[in-house]
Amino acid sequence: MNSCPKCGVENPPFNDVCRRCDAPLDAPAGSVGMREAPPEVQPVLSAREPDAWPKPPSHNAASQGHLVPAPGWLRIIGVLSILLGVGIPLANYFFVKDGIDKFIDKGFSEEVVLPLWINIWLSAGIGVYLLIAGLGLLGPTRWGRWMSMLFIGIAILGAVVAMVNGVITKVMAEEEFTRKHQHAMFASFHIKYFAAAPIFPPGFGALLLVLSLLPPVRDWARGKRVVEGGPSPSEAGAPASSPVQLHSPAMVSMVLSMIPFLLITQIVSLIMGIAALRTIGRSEGKLTGRGFAWAGIIISSLILSCMGSIIGIAVVGAAVAPNSVEERRPTYDSDRTNEKTEKVRFDD
Repeated sequence: MNSCPKCGVENPPFNDVCRRCDAPLDAPAGSVGMREAPPEVQPVLSAREPDAWPKPPSHNAASQGHLVPAPGWLRIIGVLSILLGVGIPLANYFFVKDGIDKFIDKGFSEEVVLPLWINIWLSAGIGVYLLIAGLGLLGPTRWGRWMSMLFIGIAILGAVVAMVNGVITKVMAEEEFTRKHQHAMFASFHIKYFAAAPIFPPGFGALLLVLSLLPPVRDWARGKRVVEGGPSPSEAGAPASSPVQLHSPAMVSMVLSMIPFLLITQIVSLIMGIAALRTIGRSEGKLTGRGFAWAGIIISSLILSCMGSIIGIAVVGAAVAPNSVEERRPTYDSDRTNEKTEKVRFDD
């Protein structure tokens, strides 16, 4: 390497002039004819000056912030879900099985109690679902949160099916009893049975839904980051804007969907939920509460659809019932001297 006699910069051996000041490398220092380096020219960075090179921006963990942790009480809800997931099937088995034994003892066929057996297996499936959701909340995991949010729909559907199966059992028992005792002067007995255990899983499902939509749980589920002593990375450098507010009609829609009052509250909840979604969508990020609005819409829709199905079944049954009575009427009118009275009482 050849050092320049004027500026001292080292040059390759094959250079005749300095790569910085263009001075001849074989000329003595201070000789005439050497061109001075322009004052605005910055020193050339060489391999001997590593500290002068620009450094890339740092991306340490502190600058990126840390993830919002899951609330501690979420694991408590997971333990409670596991306990209920085990308790619901057991309670339904003991309560419903007692009614099945009463029907069998009175001489009814297995076809009469088949809907009650379906209720027992249905409660077992609901319990397994809740058990898995509770294990997910123990993690905690995001799929456990989603399963907990969907549990209210499964619980409502299960309660409606259990109620319908109880009615089917009652109708089938009345038909079988009437067929066996149609020539009896007087026949009456009393059976008290449960179509399902006196537990209300939809209530616990509503609690899971509300807790899963709380802001701390949503921030954890979305992977939000926070920086100690400063704004979050997503908020740093963002233009100042008005704070995000919760759209209160969305919350009201979810609350109304869980209040039973002649289905009026469910209809109002459905309308308010749809209107809240439209308002939040047009707010350009200034309003939040989309999860609450969807919860109100889903719960109200499930209740309205299930109750509509029950009403439809009742209407069809009422339309068919007169024909069944007409078919049996000649049996009672064949001998008007004997009055035959049959009484059947079922309590579920």
